[in-house]
Amino acid sequence: MKMIGVNYHIKMIIPNKGEINAELIRIKAPQLTEQLVRILPLNTRAIRRGNIFLIPINQTFGIEKPIKKVKKSDLVYDPKSQAILIILEDTELGFRVAQIGTVVKNLKLIQKLKTTVGVRIESLNQ
Repeated sequence: MKMIGVNYHIKMIIPNKGEINAELIRIKAPQLTEQLVRILPLNTRAIRRGNIFLIPINQTFGIEKPIKKVKKSDLVYDPKSQAILIILEDTELGFRVAQIGTVVKNLKLIQKLKTTVGVRIESLNQ
């Protein structure tokens, strides 16, 4: 897979619900975004927990440039839960995460979810 600029475009497919488009922004965490792109496509289950949509990936990566303060639509990686988190409201977390990107389309789909759902994450870059 060849990198275009500093962003990887990804699609998260939730069967029978819709799709979410996001970008992995390489400059935020270069090694981590490269490692994440290598494991795509990925099929998993996800759950909404309050203002966080948690997508377990069962891969342990180190975090770069750790932060606690996150914004709505941020895509972050949490090493403790081995998961990608989509932030649904601006907040300060009680743990450190690495910001890896942002949701660019259809965040409202996640905000409507109430139960555990299947998710397939695919790269849109060739």
